Amino acid sequence: MKPQRRECRYLIKVSGLLWLCATLLLASTGCAGETNGLNTDYPGTAPGIDIPEFTGPWAAEFQRAYEESRTDFEREVLQDEVISEAEFAAMREKLRSCLESNGFDEIIFYPRGEMTVGGPDIVNGEDQLKRAQDCSASSGDSTIGTLYFWMKANPAHLDNATIVLECLLREGLVSPDYTKAEYEIDMPNDSVPLLKGKPRSGLNECMQDPLGLVPVETG
Repeated sequence: MKPQRRECRYLIKVSGLLWLCATLLLASTGCAGETNGLNTDYPGTAPGIDIPEFTGPWAAEFQRAYEESRTDFEREVLQDEVISEAEFAAMREKLRSCLESNGFDEIIFYPRGEMTVGGPDIVNGEDQLKRAQDCSASSGDSTIGTLYFWMKANPAHLDNATIVLECLLREGLVSPDYTKAEYEIDMPNDSVPLLKGKPRSGLNECMQDPLGLVPVETG
């Protein structure tokens, strides 16, 4: 019998990090967990470290990420309120190295923040998810990576509910009389009323990239 393998990936959304796990080679269901924000499960910046004054459209999020940062690397990247491609690539290499050292393999990154990995060959999915989350936190992925994709999809920090609803209406996924107020109630409950026959993938597209700014090719 082949060893149990699991596939984990995360989707960076404007509401935060959504981790999904699905068991491969077995019929059993996987595990799932969600955090509606940045690095909330891990200790933040040590007392006494000055926090820069952030002023751009994502200032509040940069401040929160800085407060929740764990390493000098994160703080060096965040302090100027810009995440360059080189800085993001350096963070990704830290994430890859951590995942590999924890037994993960077949690591593939995608331009919209998704990641797929294979292994390790263990039965305890919660332990495996914890390993992946720890790597996300220690590498800076849960702060730098989250902000990178948020800004890539919405540089001016426009109201998220407004632009997602505009996307849903533009793509004909919901009724023309569907309102922002209704969306704000339905979205947290995962009950956005897509029109009959419309794919759920369309909703995910609008939530991940409401302005159509992020490419879809594999990175």
